[in-house]
Amino acid sequence: MKKNLAVLISFGAALLLLFIGKPAGAQVIHSDVRNIAVVLDCSGSMHLRLPDGQSRIAVAKKVTADFIRRIGNGRNLTFVVYGLNPKLKCEDIQVVLPLTEVNDEVKDALVKFIGKLEPRGMTPLAKSMEIAGAELEKGGLDNLSMMVVVTDGMETCEGNPGAVADRLVSKLRLAGGGVDVIGLGVDPEEMAALKKLSRATFRVSKAEKAADLEKELKRIVDEQRRHEEELQKAREKLRMEAAARLKKAKAQSGPLEIALVWNNKNDLDLHVVPPSKEEIYYAHKRSKCGGEQDVDMNVEYSSATMTPVEHIVWKKKAPVGRYEVWVHHYKNHNPNLPDCKDPTHFIVTVQAKGEVKVFPNNLTFHGIDKSKKKVAEFTIGKDGNIRFGKKGLKKAPPPPAGLGWARPQLTSGSWFFRDVFRREDNSVAYRED
Repeated sequence: MKKNLAVLISFGAALLLLFIGKPAGAQVIHSDVRNIAVVLDCSGSMHLRLPDGQSRIAVAKKVTADFIRRIGNGRNLTFVVYGLNPKLKCEDIQVVLPLTEVNDEVKDALVKFIGKLEPRGMTPLAKSMEIAGAELEKGGLDNLSMMVVVTDGMETCEGNPGAVADRLVSKLRLAGGGVDVIGLGVDPEEMAALKKLSRATFRVSKAEKAADLEKELKRIVDEQRRHEEELQKAREKLRMEAAARLKKAKAQSGPLEIALVWNNKNDLDLHVVPPSKEEIYYAHKRSKCGGEQDVDMNVEYSSATMTPVEHIVWKKKAPVGRYEVWVHHYKNHNPNLPDCKDPTHFIVTVQAKGEVKVFPNNLTFHGIDKSKKKVAEFTIGKDGNIRFGKKGLKKAPPPPAGLGWARPQLTSGSWFFRDVFRREDNSVAYRED
């Protein structure tokens, strides 16, 4: 597995362009991406020397640190590393930074941490992606997220990164509808193995030299931008058509209305879980708390339409409490037909007190039990006002007592900075050597 210095530096420059639309030093993210996950390979092969004498890890650390410095304050970042502790083998995955709203202090501490990375372990690529995805979920299902994986080789822990990417897309609103994996200077055999996993949700880029990588990453950036622009136009069209479709379907009105709108003949189903937990959907259309599904479409291909809509309504006051909105891709009637092509892009609209909130997303059919996604969450207060999303990201908890590495607790959300701790006022302190 060989890389060259120019290739990795080109990757860094392009990665910055992917998120930042201004020159170096400007701290503004140029896109709708709210949550960013970076997964970095620190397996033993990253110690190998490049032709100019620098190690792969030295260059990777510089590129990653530059990227982090340029993330605008207020965006959410999670940073996941694998391969630091060979004793942990395939469990050697560290959530260095749980999904956190970044500021200068957090970025400075993280950059210093990255400067001390020492690669020694294996390549649990699939599990690392899964853990990074769990962090992105904390940033809100309606927010646009992106995951970039930097690796110099193939999975060595018997995981399936492609299958993980499928699952992530079924949960998250990922930019471009998938995970971007950068395979830089990977030998032909391992690149062939990565390419076998390649699909719409697991996009693998290949570069043999610096110019190739620049061209490939420019294509990725342009396609991401074009993809989002096209989706935005389609979503706006759906939003404008939603009212007309509901009127045509003779949907009822009320103080709380939730609609699902899409543009093909696949059978998507709208599910709402109200505070009573009595799920409202096609098989249970009326709840004791007053919710009712009054429009359900595309059950059979023979009667399906290209302008479907589904609708759940409270005709009287909706109950106080927490609501979840799910969309289930129940059936792709015929994946070989253009009017059933996946992924199926859709919007969910939530209307209350005359205001409409739009949640865009997409689903691909992977089987009845694997094609359901939570799209929105909101709370109706005692005052009748509606609040969307979760309460917000929690502050990172204090690290374990003492300095040095803590035993990884992959789902705890703990800090794993070496020589980094929080003072009583919750500010970050860093011990210089």
